[in-house]
Amino acid sequence: MKTLQERYLFLLHKKDVTAYEVAKKTGVSDSVFSTLKLGKTSSLSNNNAKRLADYFGVTKEWLVTGKGEMYISQNVGDNSNNNNCNSNNVNSPINGAKEFAKVSENFQQLLLNKDEQIREKDKQISDLLAIIKDLTKK
Repeated sequence: MKTLQERYLFLLHKKDVTAYEVAKKTGVSDSVFSTLKLGKTSSLSNNNAKRLADYFGVTKEWLVTGKGEMYISQNVGDNSNNNNCNSNNVNSPINGAKEFAKVSENFQQLLLNKDEQIREKDKQISDLLAIIKDLTKK
């Protein structure tokens, strides 16, 4: 995972939580999550990086840079933090790659759906502008 956005989306999916839930539990502001989700930032403050890394059970270095060990410990797979994966799955690079591919595919589909919605709204706006133009001519 090359970007902070990819790592963040992967962790949300892996833990099966929403940005809102993470914000409530970590105290990190909603605006930070918005910029992360949209890929509008490539960095985090030291404080926010620590809070998120602790919450997801990953190292701060991996979260911020994508380098180094991903998980803090081998016990990350227990369900005590509502983590929906077992330890064999978490620490397997193959399973991690499969999970990332699944998250990427879901994210791509979401983007396609949003693009379609935007195109629909653009058409509606164009139609409304044409109506307004016709009305102002009369």
